[in-house]
Amino acid sequence: MNKQDKKFEKELIKALTLCCEEFKTTVSGFEWLTHTVNFSNIAQSIKIICIFKDNDTLEDAKEKDELTHMTNTLLDCLKDLDITLKKPAKHIRFDSEENCDLSHEGNWQKRLNQQYS
Repeated sequence: MNKQDKKFEKELIKALTLCCEEFKTTVSGFEWLTHTVNFSNIAQSIKIICIFKDNDTLEDAKEKDELTHMTNTLLDCLKDLDITLKKPAKHIRFDSEENCDLSHEGNWQKRLNQQYS
């Protein structure tokens, strides 16, 4: 990773952290988020994964249309970094600790590599 990529990564983490902190206080069951990105093609490769406690809280958020709010907030955050996503559903995903426990024995790194790369 070159110096410019490191600077961008730092800005991206700062922006996503602000979103994460907001979601923790406004979306019931939301726990954390992470991202993956290939710096040679940011707009095409970025993935943001929002993690909920379990599938019930994820489903509740979906029913309350909170996932749409989260997506729009993240899109605004990315827009501030000059990233525009043409197909947000491809780049912003929702998952749960429960799913990771069931399919990857709680190993998020393995899950991210298999599910989101």
